[in-house]
Amino acid sequence: MKKAIELTEQAGTKGVQVQIAGRIDGKEIARIEWIREGRVPLQTIRAKIDYCSYTVRTIYGALEPAWITSRQIEAGRRAMSRNVRRGGQIWVRIFPDKPVTVRPTETRMGSGKGSPEYWVSVVKPGKILYEMADNSGARELMCIRILGASNRRYAYIGDIVVAVIKEAVPNMTLERSEVIRAVIVRTCKELKRSNGILIQYDDNAAVVIDQEGNPKGTRIFCAIARELRQLNFTKIVSLAPEVL
Repeated sequence: MKKAIELTEQAGTKGVQVQIAGRIDGKEIARIEWIREGRVPLQTIRAKIDYCSYTVRTIYGALEPAWITSRQIEAGRRAMSRNVRRGGQIWVRIFPDKPVTVRPTETRMGSGKGSPEYWVSVVKPGKILYEMADNSGARELMCIRILGASNRRYAYIGDIVVAVIKEAVPNMTLERSEVIRAVIVRTCKELKRSNGILIQYDDNAAVVIDQEGNPKGTRIFCAIARELRQLNFTKIVSLAPEVL
């Protein structure tokens, strides 16, 4: 907080006052702390201005687990469904299984703790909340063989496989039991790069391609590995929202 005040003063502000109110460690006693630096007019101090709440984020992302309520999960799913429409399929990867009551956790159940007010999901940094696939129509594929490496049992990132569609989206170009070509873009098996960094995804994913190596879908919603750019899958890389 003091560092933020110093940066504010360097920007040319004459004075600043920060007030924080809330519970500490889940206790019933409310704490109010405030810090004032510089010259602040009296009418400004007495004014009650509510700038609403602001989400605090660290520079390099979340460092500790956080709680996400069931309402926030549903709101995110509805917002994504409204923007995507029929362009893709959305899967929710988290479930709110932790009850939260108004009274702190130190209160025993026999002391009138009350029923749960809402449910939350404990999310660790790096966890995937929602998952989306491309809009080609294929949901689940089963690999038949690997092109150019028939003696291998497993496919890696960048390999082209011949697969059959086990599950497909209704009223789309691709249908169930259709044999197609796909390129692997994510694997659960860790990938070790030349600099020693290990990259591992939560699931396996592939993008359906045609005979020329171009994706059949027009949108890709999942993060892919940057090794695909070295294998000349530039069209897939350009459609991906994030390249790791």
